[in-house]
Amino acid sequence: MFFPFCRSYKENRPVDFAGNPLPWLPYSLIRILDERVTNEMRVFEYGAGYSTLYFADRVETVVSIEHVEACLLYTSPSPRDQRGSGMPG
Repeated sequence: MFFPFCRSYKENRPVDFAGNPLPWLPYSLIRILDERVTNEMRVFEYGAGYSTLYFADRVETVVSIEHVEACLLYTSPSPRDQRGSGMPG
């Protein structure tokens, strides 16, 4: 049987079955977010990462406060993809 976390474990990053980024949250909470988050919302978060990429595909705007430069490099919009999904992996 294939569990939701198997691909995340294999790739060593939080992703869904299709490889889309997921925040480091319980799957039950992610399901609730999937039901309630709309593209009219704006997100402000402390700490950029996979949650930034997750929300970037679902809301109007994401603003992240981050002090670790490596996290900024992975989540900042690139010329290739202005949504910031240039996360390696």
